[in-house]
Amino acid sequence: MFDFDLADKPVNVNDGEWVGDLPSHPGVKFRVRSNAYKPFEVAHNRLLRSFGKRAAQAYTTPEYQKGLGALLAEHILLDWENAVSREGAQQPYSKELAVQVLTSIDERGMGKTFREAVAYAAGVVADRHIGLVDEIAGE
Repeated sequence: MFDFDLADKPVNVNDGEWVGDLPSHPGVKFRVRSNAYKPFEVAHNRLLRSFGKRAAQAYTTPEYQKGLGALLAEHILLDWENAVSREGAQQPYSKELAVQVLTSIDERGMGKTFREAVAYAAGVVADRHIGLVDEIAGE
């Protein structure tokens, strides 16, 4: 049964939510939006279309990875705790640093790992929102 009283329950998709307990990243927390955030979905679809007939193979290319990192920085990642250090000092979140890390194509794979961690956190938020849908649907 659908609990229609819950249908109007507000869901703030703009401010993001904090996600910790990231696999392989103890102590790191991200404040992220859902990966279902409409502006991100639209921009991501546009990125994929830019590859034309090569879209199916785009996911492994450096161009796609850089583009995805830029989109994650623009639409998904809003803040962090204990995520980035330089010269042994924790770095506070800044959009500029987020872009630098998320678009990094480096030999050690730090940029890839960071993109994956942010994407994982965005998926957690999406799952939380799905939980609200399930609550409304009475499941």
